[in-house]
Amino acid sequence: QAFYADDRCPRGGQIWRTIDAGIHWGTVFDSPANTGGELNCITSNPVDSQYIYAGFNFYSAGFVQYGYIYSDNYGAYDSWYNIDGDLGEHKVHSIAVNPNDGDLLYAGTKSYGVYKSTDNGDNWTQTVLNDKDVNALAIDFDYPDTLYAGSPDGIYKTIDGGDTWIPVNNGLGNYLYIQDIEIDPSEPTIVYTLCKENEGATQTYVYCSVDRGGKWFDVTAGLPADKPTRDLEIDHDEPDPVYAATENGVYTYTPDFNKSLVSSSSEATFKNNGRKICRIIGSDELW
Repeated sequence: QAFYADDRCPRGGQIWRTIDAGIHWGTVFDSPANTGGELNCITSNPVDSQYIYAGFNFYSAGFVQYGYIYSDNYGAYDSWYNIDGDLGEHKVHSIAVNPNDGDLLYAGTKSYGVYKSTDNGDNWTQTVLNDKDVNALAIDFDYPDTLYAGSPDGIYKTIDGGDTWIPVNNGLGNYLYIQDIEIDPSEPTIVYTLCKENEGATQTYVYCSVDRGGKWFDVTAGLPADKPTRDLEIDHDEPDPVYAATENGVYTYTPDFNKSLVSSSSEATFKNNGRKICRIIGSDELW
């Protein structure tokens, strides 16, 4: 079992991997010499797990260069490649992979919307959703041509692999700045989103839809109002509960749509030897 974590440090920029369920961690990617770095997203290929994809910012001599990097050998140290042109010149916020076709990738970018690749990332084309900051992407497990894209002005949905997109924000009210979207793998009609009023807002909210985005309702109750939620995760093997990562610890939500979000432990906090970990992905377990 391999798990990957990104070190979101402006002058660090590393990817760490564990193959023994978190007992030991080792660096598998460093920013290039004389640069710093920051990862925006990292994900694995559900069809061929040797491929790992990440969106990266490189810092050098006072300027920022955006990048898209990938590994073709389970994240091994010498297996990472930087892609120039097409997607490589844009800031990549999110990456999603078709669960049935590992060559079909989508990337959400800053200012340029959603890009699509049909050859495992060798070439990319821009979809018609081409003028948005896309902070989050999620693919329907039953109908993988259905995707959700989260932007600063709400959620957009496609049912034809990105050829057309429509807004699906009924019930979200003013909380249209989307930070994350997660789909229940055991029941893909259920979709969760992490949102807030605008980019500068500190209070965050969790909304849920039980009809693939047709209507959203607030399930935030129980989360700390003074500590923003940073991420949502659902364990693909055990989809109950939903996990919310906050600055006050990890909270869980049991999706019977009656219970509030409740703390999984009064002592639950994110700790990683002083490092700020913003996202962890794994093959079989949730970390």
